[in-house]
Amino acid sequence: SIEPISYQYKLGIWSQEEIKILKENNIKIAFGDRSGPVSLNMDIYKLPRFNISGKFSNIERLKTVLDALPLEVINILPDNNTLGNNPPLYGFTLLNKNQIPNCYTNNNNQAEVIIVNNSRIEVRTTKFNGAKARINCISKDANNRLLWHGSLYWVNN
Repeated sequence: SIEPISYQYKLGIWSQEEIKILKENNIKIAFGDRSGPVSLNMDIYKLPRFNISGKFSNIERLKTVLDALPLEVINILPDNNTLGNNPPLYGFTLLNKNQIPNCYTNNNNQAEVIIVNNSRIEVRTTKFNGAKARINCISKDANNRLLWHGSLYWVNN
C-alpha cells in the first residue's frame, strides 16, 4: 500500500485541528490555496501552491511561476486564516528590506503598501466581497527575478 505524505486542504483553508490530525497520521507537508513559491521560512503545513488550471493554464503563466522565487517574509498578521476585520489589518516583516513589494487583491485593485519601519510592511485594501480574500505581493530581486508572497483568508461578512 502507498502511504500519502502530502495533503491539499479542501478549499485551501486549514485549521489547527486538521494540522494536528495530519501530524498524527504522518503527513509530512500540506498545501493551501494561496499563490507563491515555497520558502524554507514557511510552516510546512501551510505551504502555498500555484494554480495552473482553468484561466491560469497557459504557457506564459507556467514560465512565470517556474521562474518565481519567494518574497521572504515573517510575522504575517493576521496569523490565522479568517479575517476578523474587513478590510483586514494585514502586514508582514521583510527579511530583505530592499525588496519592497507591490500588493494586489482579488478585489482587482492595487493595495496601499505602507512602510512602518525599514522592514515592516502594512498593506491596506478595500473591503473584500465574497468568501475569500487573496492578497498577493510581488517584488524583484537584484537579478530582476520575480519574488512572490501570497495570503488567503476566509471573509466573515
